[in-house]
Amino acid sequence: MNQKFKILGGPGCGKTYALMGKYQEFLNLDYDPTQITLITFRKTSAIDLINSVSQKVKTPKKTLKQHVGTIHSICARLGGYKDVLTQSDYADFIVKYKYTQFTKFTTNQDEDEDSTYSGDLFNLYSWLRNTCTEPTKWLKYPGASKISLPSERVPEFLANYEKYKKEVNKIDYSDMLQYVIDNEIDLDTPILMIDEFQDLTAQMNKLFKMWEEKRDAVVIAGDPFQSIYGYMGGSPDYFTQWQAEEVILNKTHRLPEQIKQFGRKILKFGGMTAPDPEGKQGYINPVVPMQYGKDLPQHKTELHLVRCKYQFGAVAMDLAIHGKVFIANKGFGWTDDDIKIANAILTYRAGKLLSQDQLITIIKAYPAKIYGKSSTHEEICKMIEKQYTPNIRENTKLLKPVILDSMLSDDPVLKMSSNSKLFSARIKGILGRKKLIKPIEALNRRIMTIHGSKGLEADAVFLHTAITDRIFKTTVVQGKEYSAEARVWYVGATRARETLYLITDIGKNWKMPGVTV
Repeated sequence: MNQKFKILGGPGCGKTYALMGKYQEFLNLDYDPTQITLITFRKTSAIDLINSVSQKVKTPKKTLKQHVGTIHSICARLGGYKDVLTQSDYADFIVKYKYTQFTKFTTNQDEDEDSTYSGDLFNLYSWLRNTCTEPTKWLKYPGASKISLPSERVPEFLANYEKYKKEVNKIDYSDMLQYVIDNEIDLDTPILMIDEFQDLTAQMNKLFKMWEEKRDAVVIAGDPFQSIYGYMGGSPDYFTQWQAEEVILNKTHRLPEQIKQFGRKILKFGGMTAPDPEGKQGYINPVVPMQYGKDLPQHKTELHLVRCKYQFGAVAMDLAIHGKVFIANKGFGWTDDDIKIANAILTYRAGKLLSQDQLITIIKAYPAKIYGKSSTHEEICKMIEKQYTPNIRENTKLLKPVILDSMLSDDPVLKMSSNSKLFSARIKGILGRKKLIKPIEALNRRIMTIHGSKGLEADAVFLHTAITDRIFKTTVVQGKEYSAEARVWYVGATRARETLYLITDIGKNWKMPGVTV
């Protein structure tokens, strides 16, 4: 028996739910969970799948993780768990083989779109593996022009890197898959299931082809119009060209009808025609054009999506100025310490007594020398722990007045140890608040790239349409690159459950269909 099923559905149509339904069918046919390999693309998605499967079976999660997870985790088990290169290993290799001046040392595990154009030697190696490109054809690497190592020495780097891994008897991230491919290691379960199939790289698809024919059954789920990892060798063709019995999902449980149709227009501009599932009804004007810099509406959950990482800083600053609390990658978001500092300031400005923890938070926020003593932060905090009780206001005299005065002033961060422009904007932006900040508020408002938002959703999506010159060039002529870019914006637009805000930024912007601001 070699049954093949393809579950096809747009954003929010329940592809994973349908996949789990197939999983249950195999259990009903007396397949054991250890006989079913269930793979997905991201670690967070793998955790969700493990939790879903654990609700259906009594198998311990530790056992389930051997057969449910990312393709890297499955290959690591099949190939035998091997030691992976550490940061110090990469540093040792660079020094030993004298490449220090030619690499910025971003390891090959940093596989985002920016890295593909970085010109970093390790990212070149990762790209070659992901795309199944022969090392002799390394000039096809999108960031080849930025490589500082002389061209004639690039093959030498690649050879030395392979040599070094053997010397230390370790592998890198891409070797987990390549080892299984090179040694033709077969999958050890009769059932293979893959979620988010459209996200597979060329290397992953090569593995899939090697495994699929010997299985009792193969089930894949995905949406070719959400294939956005072309820079890693991904392609919608892997999904569309695989022949199998199709299970088509015709209703989206996420998208209002207008946002669904708007997403289809984006694809149409990219030369593609997507299926037209039934959308949610009853929404009035859920697609809202806006200019950058406006005070944005607040929603229970929000995603602020940008096309490239360089935009994080500007979006973070704009949200901070308008008093929004948020999280973001690369250190642009609010930290737990930021929230504690802000709440301590809000508490005092409201005329309330600080708790001991709040007082200690404030102490640590300022340089120790500001207290007029030679004491360290640790010594001052110990004194507070012994002497401070928030039942009489006079206890605040344990601090010099300058600290509390700073909290009441127009610029409470002026003398703090951390007073970067973004930190200052975050604190100043919330000074007019009446309620203290809860950590969930930050978790519910995220800044991330469109690629990073894959698999997520929120009540509101604020989609920043600014693009780089490189991306702008893809809009000049409609073709393969233009279609790939349209799929990226389709993914961004279809994260919204209720409202989609299209933010026109300063400079060049991706032209959204039918939108004028």
